[in-house]
Amino acid sequence: MKRTVATVIATAAFVVPAQAFAAPIMGAPLPSAKSAQTGSGTTTTTTTTTPFRLTLNEQADRKALNAYATYLSTLLNQQTIGETNDSTFTATISSGCKAALEPLTQPPYEVNGTVQHTLTVLGQEMGDDLSINFDLAATPAFTKFSGVLTRLHWKQFSGAPLVVKRYVNKETNVLALAVSNLCLDASDAQIKPASVPDATHQFVKSYDEASTQANLGLSNLLTLMQTYEVPSEKTLVARISTLANELASQTKNDLLQSGTALSTVLESN
Repeated sequence: MKRTVATVIATAAFVVPAQAFAAPIMGAPLPSAKSAQTGSGTTTTTTTTTPFRLTLNEQADRKALNAYATYLSTLLNQQTIGETNDSTFTATISSGCKAALEPLTQPPYEVNGTVQHTLTVLGQEMGDDLSINFDLAATPAFTKFSGVLTRLHWKQFSGAPLVVKRYVNKETNVLALAVSNLCLDASDAQIKPASVPDATHQFVKSYDEASTQANLGLSNLLTLMQTYEVPSEKTLVARISTLANELASQTKNDLLQSGTALSTVLESN
């Protein structure tokens, strides 16, 4: 899912990078190389095999590829749920601390580099909160996908079960993250504009670490699936790439819109 959407949200008063939208990449195309690391420290080269005589690993991989395609399709079809989650979160912030950051956009703060840094980090917190809420919609689909992965049978010593286990654990950790106490952090920043709230620092750091690990887990899983890919799966792999690219594009747009709405709530009356 690190659906990394690096962007800045510009407003009339100031610019807040409403974040590096550091959500884990729940969808990504398969690597293009035909020989790659499986995650166990050994290099495996795909063996060309007829679809009627697949090896044990190739059989498992085909099931994984099909499950991944289904997973991506499901995520793409339920994007509106993620948007609704973010809209609800934004409404909650509006009722709790609307315009809390407005003073930091006024003279003399709008030209104060230290204060602008505080706003930047708060922007990252805002974006991470939106990503967490958006990704809640993915939990049922991920549970189904991970269930398929953990039931697959691979050749002994292939390293595949460990790759799968790490991916599932790291992605589960990200999906289990709770949003920050954004209103309290915004209030703290209002009182001490020159200091990034401690809670903001801790939240952003924790989210970055968890999402980075989830990215690594997904990258290794994609490499594993690509490693045992066979020529007859060309159409399936092409479909996966199309779905992943569509998902990434749509998610970026959705999070940008939500980020704009949330930053407006916090900076304007």
